[in-house]
Amino acid sequence: MELHSKKDRHKGFAPRPGDFAAGRLSRLSGPGGFYCLANIVGLSALFLVSLVATWGQPFPVTALLTHFFAAPGAVWLFVSLVTFLISGEVYHQAYQSADGPDRTGIVWGDFLSGVAAVLLTIAMIRLGDTLLACGAGVMLFIGKFGSAALAIMKIGNPQPLYRAARLCVLASRVPSVLSLVLGMFASVQAGAAISSIFLPLALVVTFALCFYADLLLLKQQERQRSD
Repeated sequence: MELHSKKDRHKGFAPRPGDFAAGRLSRLSGPGGFYCLANIVGLSALFLVSLVATWGQPFPVTALLTHFFAAPGAVWLFVSLVTFLISGEVYHQAYQSADGPDRTGIVWGDFLSGVAAVLLTIAMIRLGDTLLACGAGVMLFIGKFGSAALAIMKIGNPQPLYRAARLCVLASRVPSVLSLVLGMFASVQAGAAISSIFLPLALVVTFALCFYADLLLLKQQERQRSD
C-alpha cells in the first residue's frame, strides 16, 4: 500500500527505504535526470583517468592533483561538467512541482547550460578538432541562451524561434562527437596508448545521453506550451 502520494512527497515526505532504487530510476523520467547522468559519466571518467595515471605514486593526493591540473583542458572540462551537472539538477527540480513545470527553473537551467557551453568549448578545443569544437560550442551557446531569452521575452509567437533554439542544441551534439572521434583517431594514428582514448570515448557517451535529454526537453516544452 502506498504510504505517501506523489504529491505528498513534493511537500516533504521522505520515501520509504525500499523505494530508494525506484526513486533513483524515477529521476530518468525527465530531461534533468539524463543530463545529470550524462555529466556524472563524464566526471567519473575524468577522475578515473587521473587516478590510473598516478596509481602507485608516493603522495597519491598530491600526484593526482598535479596530474589533473597539468592535463590539457582537464580543469575547463571539470568546471564545465560540474556546471552542466548543476543545470541538470535545476532542470530536474523544475519538473518536480505538483503544479506543473516551473518555467523559471527551466530558464535557469538553460542559462547555466549556456555558461557551461563556453567552458566546454575551451575544453573541447584541447581534446578534439578545434573547428568542430568551436562550431559545437557556438551552437550550444546560442541554443541554450536563446531558449532562456525567448522564455522571458514577450513576443507574438515565440514557438518557431523557441523550437529552432532547441533544435540548435540538438544539432550541436553532432560536431561535438565528431570532434572527439577525430581526436581519438589522430591519437591512435600517432601511436598513443589505447587508454588515451578512454576519456574522449566516455565523453561521446556523455553527449549521447545529453542528446536524448535534449529530445525530452524539447518534447516536454512543446507539450507545455501547447497546453
